[in-house]
Amino acid sequence: MEALPPSPVAGSRSIDPETQISEALFTGLRRRDGIDLETFRRKYGVDVLERFGTSLQASFDAGLVRAVGGRLRLTDRGLLLSNEVFCAFV
Repeated sequence: MEALPPSPVAGSRSIDPETQISEALFTGLRRRDGIDLETFRRKYGVDVLERFGTSLQASFDAGLVRAVGGRLRLTDRGLLLSNEVFCAFV
């Protein structure tokens, strides 16, 4: 039996700052504790509620996301419908 050639090593890629912000929001909101808004602002230079508040309003109104104690989190219902919330960031 002939050995298969080694798989190529995955390379790195650069992503633009807007994509980094979106990816960080998607990833952070998938976590149960959500996103620390102040830490996010310091790291990415973006106030999430100021920048995305209008886009997120429907998700707030529907009870899919909430901002409490300086954190932005998905609710239990929001976890099930997270793609609806994530649309605000694209």
